[in-house]
Amino acid sequence: MKHTAKKVAEIFKPAPKEELKDVDVSTKETEQAMDQLEECKKELAKARQALKDLMKELEDAKKKQNAANDALDEAVSKENYAKEHHSTLKANVKSEYDEYQDARQAYLKQKAIVDKLETDIKVAASKVKEIRDSTDKDGGVYPTPGEGHKSSAFAANWMWGLVLALAAACSTQA
Repeated sequence: MKHTAKKVAEIFKPAPKEELKDVDVSTKETEQAMDQLEECKKELAKARQALKDLMKELEDAKKKQNAANDALDEAVSKENYAKEHHSTLKANVKSEYDEYQDARQAYLKQKAIVDKLETDIKVAASKVKEIRDSTDKDGGVYPTPGEGHKSSAFAANWMWGLVLALAAACSTQA
């Protein structure tokens, strides 16, 4: 039993002072670890808040990017429409220009014909004037060569005068 009592005494023997130092050190280390844990929790909360803020910024940036992509798609669509419209207008202008050139050529041909006809009319008019100028100046149909045309009005008046004179002579005799 002595042996057992010795063993029990050793087990329940008060701890030496060194062991208390180890416990004090362990307690301080635990308190420091707890303080560090609290500090880490605070940093984690800050990091989570920063992450939330960054995620919000990311969502806003994604929205802006989507809006920019939509605007770009619309601009590209408008540009493609404008290019197609431009090429259509260009084709229309080409066909209109060709039509204009054809009409211009036809106009120039007609103008040449009209100019020739005007020249022919002027020549014909000068011939008509020459023919009219060569007719009798006193209104006769055929031109009379020489001094000109003698009027029959004077001869007719002289005859009337003779008739009147004879009539007057006849009336004085009777």
